[in-house]
Amino acid sequence: MNSAPKRAGIVGAGFISESHLAGLQRLAGVSTVAICDRSPGPAQALASEYGVADVYTDLGEMLAKANLDVIHVLTPPESHLAIAKQVIEHGVDVLLEKPMCHNSKDCRELAKASEGSDCLLGVSHNFLFFRPYESLRADLEADRFGTIDQIDIVWNKEFGRAVAGPHTGWLFDSPENVLIDIGSHSLLHVLDLAGIAQIDAALASHELDLSDNRKFYRQWNVLASRSNTVIRLGWSFGAGFPEHYIHIRGRSGAAIVDFERNTYVRSEHTAYGVDLDRFSISLSAGMQHVRGGTATIGRYGLGKLGILKGGKPFMDSIAASIETFYRGREKGQLDNRLKPSIAIDALEITEKVGRTAGVVSRPSPAPKTDERRTPSANLNADILVLGGTGFIGEALIRHLTSSGRKVRALSRSISSPATELLHPNVELVQGDFTNTETVEAALGGIETVYHLARGHGTTWDEYLKYDVEPTMRLAQACENRGVRRLFYTSSIAIYWAGKGAGVITEETESHPGLIRNNLYARSKTEIEKRLFEFSSVHDLGITVFRPGIVIGSGGSPLHWGIGAWPHNTVCRVWGRGNHALPFVLVDDCASAMVQALEQEKIDGKSYNLVGDVALTANEYLDALERVSGINIKRVPAGATRLFLEDLAKWAIKFVGRQAGTRFPSWRACDAVTLAAPFDCTAAKKDLSWRPTKSKEELIAAGIDTPAAEFLS
Repeated sequence: MNSAPKRAGIVGAGFISESHLAGLQRLAGVSTVAICDRSPGPAQALASEYGVADVYTDLGEMLAKANLDVIHVLTPPESHLAIAKQVIEHGVDVLLEKPMCHNSKDCRELAKASEGSDCLLGVSHNFLFFRPYESLRADLEADRFGTIDQIDIVWNKEFGRAVAGPHTGWLFDSPENVLIDIGSHSLLHVLDLAGIAQIDAALASHELDLSDNRKFYRQWNVLASRSNTVIRLGWSFGAGFPEHYIHIRGRSGAAIVDFERNTYVRSEHTAYGVDLDRFSISLSAGMQHVRGGTATIGRYGLGKLGILKGGKPFMDSIAASIETFYRGREKGQLDNRLKPSIAIDALEITEKVGRTAGVVSRPSPAPKTDERRTPSANLNADILVLGGTGFIGEALIRHLTSSGRKVRALSRSISSPATELLHPNVELVQGDFTNTETVEAALGGIETVYHLARGHGTTWDEYLKYDVEPTMRLAQACENRGVRRLFYTSSIAIYWAGKGAGVITEETESHPGLIRNNLYARSKTEIEKRLFEFSSVHDLGITVFRPGIVIGSGGSPLHWGIGAWPHNTVCRVWGRGNHALPFVLVDDCASAMVQALEQEKIDGKSYNLVGDVALTANEYLDALERVSGINIKRVPAGATRLFLEDLAKWAIKFVGRQAGTRFPSWRACDAVTLAAPFDCTAAKKDLSWRPTKSKEELIAAGIDTPAAEFLS
């Protein structure tokens, strides 16, 4: 690349933006100077982490002020056309995150707009840039396989949002959208390897009924052909062992690209007889796996030590796509894998798959705008819920509406809401609790606020900025608007609840050794402290709830309160799994929070919400195995082992000079075991709370139901 500095900007601060920002940091001569997102909180967090100078909430303002050469558009695909056209009209090059748009019509319109300008338009298809896939392309170019007669592409990876939700946004608006968004990776491989193929058959199965008469299909199978090459594609978005691979069979050899393991294995005959030939092929395949696996873990380790930039295969593939785009800019000619033409072909094939499978498409939603819905005076809601789209929040709204109460819910997205939010007694308003302006606009006529939302961060400064301070601004806004009560949902994570901690009550204080390392617990502790201090000098009543390990419908049965889940079939159980854990059903938790509305003498108090049923982690996993059909490998993880592991991680990060590195705390490691008993007498007395007492009912509602929802 030439020496002239390039100024890049980002539109959209979702999860993929971090990969783009990390990829841009690897490029010499390119600096990211601006991030734009309608919600300033996430954009400011990214700007702080990656050293980006300016944050905007309006694209027009960013275009006018930032003097950009390239903008990366990382928003939902239904917004790509309008945003990219605006950028191109301003004379700035565009790199779109795939898919190019949410339908082929918009893709063609955008391509036409680009062709009629001096701007370059590229589409990032990162799975075309994985290292093992690059090896396959090189071998195909060298004609190592002869004539290709079969290509199999499999994507079997659980898509949690299909069951857990939220079922909001474009992806769930129509059945084929999951293929446009996720399945396009496989179709792009077909186009890159074989060209445009004929769709001969397609089947969509394993149907899920979503709210608002929408459907989601968890499995898709497609049979296609190109000349003499048979192409078979399969996608499974349900639970199961993850697989993602491409298998190619030719007249002279075969190969497998395994994206999950980041390996490439090529097989071809040797000069030996049949039996020795088979052995040699197997030995060669094993050695190729070992080399590929060693290279992958080696790059990961070097990345952690700060010796190598990157090291994670997925992020490396995005970085490679970005680098290829910027090098193409310098040459004035994009790599074929980044051109709009291949993206358009992928969308057209996807749409044909949907038609061939016979799924009922829904009309495309109107593009999103910056308009916000304002509270309606018709419903006369007097309760506002922040975090109502979360696990506990949905249950709370369900209990509030079933008791006849009228609720207003603040949500970042108001498209395709969950069933609970479609209730006639629920008013949905768009906003973000970190954006106090949108919160203040939602407080009209409100008497009670339930605050279940939470901010995130990787440093204490970020927790202060995106969790603690927005909560205190919320409290002040409630005071200013005459709100009577604020119910804040904290967590039992604030306690050191290890085996030697004794009985935990509301009077138990947070341990300094815990909150020193657990920033989530520190944030909750700080918020509680500041809220009670605020309440002592203002008229706003404050009550705090501290739920235990919350289980039930809508929550994943692979709960991290039981242990860590590196995979769906492996649980690193806290301790040995033989002590009772502080479970509570989500409906019991919501019931206590609704009961609080009827109580007048609970201001300034906090309540632990832990159920009465004594259930160990091993009993939980036994029940989960019975209903899910999964054999769960259990690995004991006591406090000492966790501390030693954290110590090793700390040493690696310290050597690599990673920001935010904290020396591990034994107390924090011991706290996760939750071996201490909890006394919830106060909640039962003050709130007239009666949690479930039957172990059979707890297992049925807390394990069987979510297992059927998530793992069927």
